Amino acid sequence: MQQIPKLIATILWLMSPLLLLGQDPFFTHFYGNEALFNPALTGNSGALSIKLKAKHQWHSSSTAGYRTYLAALEESLPCSFFDYGVSVLQDMEGDSYLRTQQFGVGLASPLPIATGLSGNLLQLRLGINILWAQQYVDYSRLLFIDQLDPKYGQTNANGQSIPTAFVPPNDGRSEWYFKPSGGFALQYVINPKSVKATAINLGGAIHNVVSLQSWSVLGLESQVLPRYSAFLNVEFVLGYLQQQYVSFKPQLFWQDQQGLTYWETGGMISFSKLVSAGMYYHGSRPKDGLAPTNWGSAQLEVGFFPGPGSRIDLGFGYAFNFSGLRNQVANVYELSVRFSFAKSPMCSLAGAPAPYDTKGALPCPTLRRSTKSKIYENIWYNN
Repeated sequence: MQQIPKLIATILWLMSPLLLLGQDPFFTHFYGNEALFNPALTGNSGALSIKLKAKHQWHSSSTAGYRTYLAALEESLPCSFFDYGVSVLQDMEGDSYLRTQQFGVGLASPLPIATGLSGNLLQLRLGINILWAQQYVDYSRLLFIDQLDPKYGQTNANGQSIPTAFVPPNDGRSEWYFKPSGGFALQYVINPKSVKATAINLGGAIHNVVSLQSWSVLGLESQVLPRYSAFLNVEFVLGYLQQQYVSFKPQLFWQDQQGLTYWETGGMISFSKLVSAGMYYHGSRPKDGLAPTNWGSAQLEVGFFPGPGSRIDLGFGYAFNFSGLRNQVANVYELSVRFSFAKSPMCSLAGAPAPYDTKGALPCPTLRRSTKSKIYENIWYNN
């Protein structure tokens, strides 16, 4: 019996990379998850939107893999100086061995900037995201060494399960820890009065700015590590085909957390934002000189208008490894659905009807200007 504490300590030491050095939950692309990677893009769609998203990684009939689920509500407020969003996220690794649940509230403030006589538009968006998260390990699904009988295996001589002497602190739950983030985004529109205007977007963000509580499920003093990110994308209107415009949107994205660097590059081709398809190349640079894992992904988005002022978008993403840590179980896939409405309940409650365009609306099909000179993505073209 004196060996039991040593055996338990060995198990916990083997689990330490899982419990102490895990990364933040993530989704496959920056595209479609903009507000998660940069809070300044919260409410940038020019609508009241409800988004549901699910990502499955390394899943098979016999292996649960990694699952991440997200529900988010964002509202653009043309009558106000800010936009907002709320989100709920749950991440599960393995057969619920490690679970992360996260709740967040985001605010973004668009600030128009004068550009002189050029006629171009420049907008600076500043945003913050206040997140609370908790991690939980279901120890009842784990088998400790002191639960193994050298003769009978996982039962004793009477055929009964052997209990472990390990008692998880706080029932296997971490504290609720606070992990705020902040970001900025510059949106520059060249020749906005043209039906072939060009939009340039770039920005950066820092996540887990401060860490006030421990996120360790073992009660250890483990702080949430900062994560840095930056993005750049440009949208060109290439031309028109049967009254539908065709656009191309190349993109670069980079982030780093605790020496683990990730980047992606690629682009989307869109037909009036009703059908969009893209390909991306993803790369990583692990710390300590380990071999990088690189992979490719494909993204397909389909949108339609069930009625005036309403829109539904369906998305599917699929990722496949090229090198490094190759996946022997199954590749990564991501499903999403977004419901959008061309109205603002918050503005209506304030007694300020909120049309998403004005008499001086931009002819550019990819962008839309609201009251207070705020610029939004134009998802309402042809509606």
